[in-house]
Amino acid sequence: MEDKKYTNERESVPLTSLLDCRTVVERKDYVSTGVLTYAEGDLLEVEIAEYQDFELGESVKITIYSPVGIHILQSSVIAKYEGAILIIHPPNHQSKFEDKRKYPRIATNKGGHILKIVRHEDLFVLDEPLSFNLSNISLEGIGFMLPKTELFSIHTRFHGELDLGYRFPCIFMIVRKQVSEEGIFYGAELLEVSEEYERNLRAFILKQQIENHYEMMKSKIKTAK
Repeated sequence: MEDKKYTNERESVPLTSLLDCRTVVERKDYVSTGVLTYAEGDLLEVEIAEYQDFELGESVKITIYSPVGIHILQSSVIAKYEGAILIIHPPNHQSKFEDKRKYPRIATNKGGHILKIVRHEDLFVLDEPLSFNLSNISLEGIGFMLPKTELFSIHTRFHGELDLGYRFPCIFMIVRKQVSEEGIFYGAELLEVSEEYERNLRAFILKQQIENHYEMMKSKIKTAK
């Protein structure tokens, strides 16, 4: 629970205002201090010398001393590597900050395919599934590429499946498109996602975000050497 006496209540401040701020990480009978170096989606990264003293899945109390106030939240350690730990950024704390997207889209190299197309409320089954490569994904939508020969208009709806390491049946609607040399990029909104599949999707996105961040940090370390 946040201490209202010390927390600045200004609304709609950017999440980036927390970056490079002194951050205290507490667990039972142990306190360590680091710096918040990453804040995006469901993840926060704290650079901390005592990273080895924290266990995966361990509950921690985080106190961030920022220019926009003192922020206190309860979370858990979800990953760690040399010099840093990753913790889950609770949705109730995320909601305190402005974000152009309610659900940030996460880069992924997974795929999927279209099985049916909805035209004038009629459902047409394709003779063969139309495969595509995912560019990004969020709880509310996907971005994917198709060849220029596969031209669809805004608001076209599809029935298809995503391959996320498991079968994810879905309905999605095109909300934007952009032509490039590689093909046509489509941004689509996911429709009618059940609570069960939303939980599965949330877990996949979190896992993908951790993997992306880990690869980014490996690349930085390699470049620095």
